[in-house]
Amino acid sequence: MRAGRRAAAWAAIFIVVALFGVAAAAAPQARLTGEAQLDPVYNQGIARANDGWVLSGTRVLARVDDRLQDTNRVTEAIPADWAARGFNHIGDVDVAGRYVYAPTSSRTTSAASRRSHAMTPRRSPSWTP
Repeated sequence: MRAGRRAAAWAAIFIVVALFGVAAAAAPQARLTGEAQLDPVYNQGIARANDGWVLSGTRVLARVDDRLQDTNRVTEAIPADWAARGFNHIGDVDVAGRYVYAPTSSRTTSAASRRSHAMTPRRSPSWTP
């Protein structure tokens, strides 16, 4: 009986090692294919969009192509009414579908008072991600 249990235990160990060994071998690999230097004004964030990237700086939002060349730049991207209330900083951007999410905050405000706005094609036609 012990020999049967021992054989079953070894078979289970073999199956687990085989399964995890295949899963580990199938893990995605990353490799550096190029390098580029961005304008220092883009000091906040980067997000992938269709055929390019969206970059953010303290007060700047930009759309760049895959070669990181500007295709559109908004130098005063914080809405005027928000700037009047003290919002003076754009954070890390995100892209979801056709929307670019750009969080804004004041360096003196708490996380609870931060705001985010989405730039859509209707509000800004050249900002389709």
